[in-house]
Amino acid sequence: MRISLLLEREPFGRILEETLPRLVSALSGRRHTVRWYEGGRRAGRHDDEQTWLCNFRLNAIFRPAASRASFEPVVREFARSLRWWTRPLQRAYVAAAIRRPTAGWLADGQVGVSPPLENGDSLVILGGNHRLRVVDGPAQVCHVIAKAGTDPTFLQAELALRRSAPDLPIPRLCRVGPTEQWFTEELIPGTPLNRLPLAPERARALEAAHAALGRLIARTLEPVVVTDYLGSLVRWLEGAIAAAPLFAARGASLGRTVHMLASVVERLPGPPSMATAETHGDFQAGNVLVARDAIWLIDWEYTARRQAGFDLLTYGLAARFPVGLAARVREAASGKADRLGEAMHAWPGVDWSTTGARRRALALFLLEELVVRVRENAAPHFRALTPGTPRVLDEIEHAAQGLASLAA
Repeated sequence: MRISLLLEREPFGRILEETLPRLVSALSGRRHTVRWYEGGRRAGRHDDEQTWLCNFRLNAIFRPAASRASFEPVVREFARSLRWWTRPLQRAYVAAAIRRPTAGWLADGQVGVSPPLENGDSLVILGGNHRLRVVDGPAQVCHVIAKAGTDPTFLQAELALRRSAPDLPIPRLCRVGPTEQWFTEELIPGTPLNRLPLAPERARALEAAHAALGRLIARTLEPVVVTDYLGSLVRWLEGAIAAAPLFAARGASLGRTVHMLASVVERLPGPPSMATAETHGDFQAGNVLVARDAIWLIDWEYTARRQAGFDLLTYGLAARFPVGLAARVREAASGKADRLGEAMHAWPGVDWSTTGARRRALALFLLEELVVRVRENAAPHFRALTPGTPRVLDEIEHAAQGLASLAA
């Protein structure tokens, strides 16, 4: 998530000041402080502060003479727009925003680090939903730390999954902090799947990603009683929604949506048990990197045990892009989503054979997706919902109404 969006949701500057010193101090062996200067504010600077530039749109904090190698993830993500007619301008902006002297003109703010980091020119800091990444291009590593105030289980779950699945195409872990709130991983200079220029390349990458996730699913499959699993989802959502202040205005409508989806699962005929498995949790094109003639699956912070088809449904329904989600759920329930249907039929632990089975899987998926969205917005220091969340909740409500009418 870009810094420009994070600033809408949270006091990003204060979080940066609390989070970054823990990481850079651990890495350097010296105590460092970090100060955030948004816009033109410069008062109170320390004499020995090292100045870093912050570009909100590029999601990057960097030294004016930062290494080109450390900018590789930024260039690969932002230099090629998904809209072909904007690509020349976007490439020009990225080039100007990371080079002197134009980088300073285009910066939105500054960060001061005291005392200076000796390898500061080798580093680029990237904002994120629950964590910060510090890219060290010359060393070919990336340091990752949980942001202050976030749920520590996000990072802990990712580390547990990565340790249990060394055969999966995930960047190699190099070092883990003693409290498991930061780690260092191999830097993969890859291109996100959705930024690949050729359709055959994207198709091959997606097929390889499916194969890797399929191996994870197949070896972690476990049967659960449907009513038990459904009950655990409903209880968790009821408690979390009631406890999260940002959902207060929508609490009643969210409660109705939860029980509507639960009713769909309860009323539809089907076997008493279902398969769950370890899932990625945020399987989308941006989390599949293509590099060295291989694919890499990144950002496992939402990993958890869910229904076996969760990752396929996340990708096939484009659940991370909320506009039109309810319509896509309706199409999938009717059996008209051919590509999704083909993948689900071949996926381990999934029943997609009948209209009732599809509707039940989709209702469970929407409940699981609500868990993801509520967890994402439960941090006590948030002052607004993550951008896009209200639209997601509206779409899930409309999708629930559609599934309920079909199941009636």
